[in-house]
Amino acid sequence: MKPMATILAALLICLLSSSSLFADPLDDAKTAIQNQDYTKAVEILIPLSEQENVEAQTMLGSMYISGQGAAADPTKGLNLITAAAKKGYEPAKIRAFSLNIELANSGDTGAMFNVGYMCFNGWGGTYEPDVCLKWLENAGDMGHERSAKILTKIYTEGMFNVIPDSGKTAYWKEQEMAIVAGIEGSWEGSLPSMGGPNPMPVEVTYKFKKEGEILSGIFINKGFGNKKSFIKEGKIDGNEFSFYVESSFGGNKIVTNYTGVFYGNTIKLTCTMPGGPDGKVPLPVTFLAKRTI
Repeated sequence: MKPMATILAALLICLLSSSSLFADPLDDAKTAIQNQDYTKAVEILIPLSEQENVEAQTMLGSMYISGQGAAADPTKGLNLITAAAKKGYEPAKIRAFSLNIELANSGDTGAMFNVGYMCFNGWGGTYEPDVCLKWLENAGDMGHERSAKILTKIYTEGMFNVIPDSGKTAYWKEQEMAIVAGIEGSWEGSLPSMGGPNPMPVEVTYKFKKEGEILSGIFINKGFGNKKSFIKEGKIDGNEFSFYVESSFGGNKIVTNYTGVFYGNTIKLTCTMPGGPDGKVPLPVTFLAKRTI
């Protein structure tokens, strides 16, 4: 993938050579950009963009993304470019697709949804339905509600020339409902061995309650006689959460720190324990837990 600066420069060059109904002020903006007077260019482009001139929206959006002539604001820039793309402006469609691909490859589920949508609508070229579906399915499996919802509709109605599939419809409907239900409830998993004299996986249960951004509940260690501990200082932000659990072993208090990601009917947990008497710190372990209630 080309560096962001190179892509932005190429886009601006293309835009500078194109025509528009707002030719005179756009020419002034293009001249300002060529003279590297980006502040002036932004001042000219803002009112044109507010008049929904697609070329101005695309140029201004690119400048917001790169921070030229204004404070960098990638979200605002992408929104402007997307607005122009939705009006049918081809350079904006190509740019919006490229930007979302970059974000999607970094794990942004919202961008994955956008890529799937754009792919089906031909924004980034012509693709087989399976390619477009893969982006939506990856996002849906990672807990993105809109992706699960549109996949339910696609497999129910056979949208975008996709063959209807009752099994996949049921799967995505269940996933959509699980995402809406949120993290509250009971989850069971197998905590991998973190060392010790008897390194074996341990069956564990987490019972979560959520109030706003606060996460609380109980941790049950089935490997130690269903010993219960409180989930402490739990926080959740979007799909990501964290907390810690205190337990005792051999008269010593042990604090296990957790981070996690909510995926619907599955959560991915990573836990870290403190170092032992020998000073060795166990490596973090990552595992999955499934919803049970």
